[in-house]
Amino acid sequence: MKHTSTISQLLHMYLAQGMGYIIPWLTVPFLIRRLGIEEFGWVALANAVTLFLSFIVEYSFGSSAPREVARIRGERSKLVAYVTRVLWTRCFLLLIAWTSLILVLVLMPAFQSRWLLFALASVSLLGHALSPAYFFHGLDNFTTSARLNFVARVLPAVAIFLLVDSPDDAILVVLIQSSIFVLISLAGLLYFIRSSDCRLGTSTMREILGELQSGLPLSLSNIAVAVYTASGAFLLGLFSTIEHVGYYRAAEKTIRVVLGGLHLIYQLLFPRIARLSQTELLLSHPLVQQPVKIAIPLAIASSTLFTVFPEVVSKLLVGEVVTELVWTLRILGTLPIIVTFTYLVNDTLHLSLNLDVRRMGILVSAAFLFIISSAVSLGVLDFGFKGLALNVLIVEIYILVASIVSFRHHSLRSGVPA
Repeated sequence: MKHTSTISQLLHMYLAQGMGYIIPWLTVPFLIRRLGIEEFGWVALANAVTLFLSFIVEYSFGSSAPREVARIRGERSKLVAYVTRVLWTRCFLLLIAWTSLILVLVLMPAFQSRWLLFALASVSLLGHALSPAYFFHGLDNFTTSARLNFVARVLPAVAIFLLVDSPDDAILVVLIQSSIFVLISLAGLLYFIRSSDCRLGTSTMREILGELQSGLPLSLSNIAVAVYTASGAFLLGLFSTIEHVGYYRAAEKTIRVVLGGLHLIYQLLFPRIARLSQTELLLSHPLVQQPVKIAIPLAIASSTLFTVFPEVVSKLLVGEVVTELVWTLRILGTLPIIVTFTYLVNDTLHLSLNLDVRRMGILVSAAFLFIISSAVSLGVLDFGFKGLALNVLIVEIYILVASIVSFRHHSLRSGVPA
């Protein structure tokens, strides 16, 4: 019965959110064919830079805000005050992110000819600042959040299929993606204000700085994750051709869709582990084992597909076997197996047991490892896309090993069996 319940919850999550990953991914082969690999590479590069900057705007609120909303959900005045502080803090971070983009364009002459593409892509950062998803998560209203997320992902994909027709439409692609995301986020914010019958006020700089200080450990963890997950295409754009960026991004986005699906499974684990007693056997508990038993076979099947049959995936994406794409798929194809265990040990167990500082140390050190190894493999050894893919693989293995050691050390010190 419990296993059936897990499957049922998982199916609901995939219906609500899984299609939100798959349908946008379908635009990848479509855009490669309509735009050409070079223009697709520029779109991918602009989106990669924006994705990295979005971690600045999101800061730590993706993890900390739902917990705080859940804690004060019964106190309306405190809830309104907190949501107001989060909104204004994100707006402050938005200005920092946009300023950072200007600095990137000033310091990178190669990007200046496509400044409009980067500028329009960065409009989506406003959507991250306005998004009230954390509020709905804190109130256990995942239905509203999932619906907004679904529309924000699917509607741009539909518009792209209908409107994009030639390489001249690269700017149209990022305009569609950014504008729809901002409109959906604004609609979600207005819905929150109306449904909660509250009026958002203003926040002082002291309050904003207080939020930034309290969320610093989690924020450093998130930005560290952004370094080795979202900066790859940007780094490749500095040291290689824009075509290589396009092929790398196509492979990476394909694998990230699978990782996103695996992450949905582990979202079931977080509240379950949080409810367990500190004296219980966490990893051997049935509530923990059920989703893990679902995730591992899916991860193995996905990694087998990418590593053994990358030519098939290449033909699906670009219509032919491309060496750069095949090599990237083969190297990164092992990530589903590695990351599925990382989701369990680093994300789920560390966060559920409030091991935020330990997790931050692992992720920040991983970010430094990625920066150093990328500088050597791309800037010195000129390994190109192969070197970048190997760097990502090495960093993910390091995170998994370090997370296991950290969790084991915590278990031994606290006397809590793993």
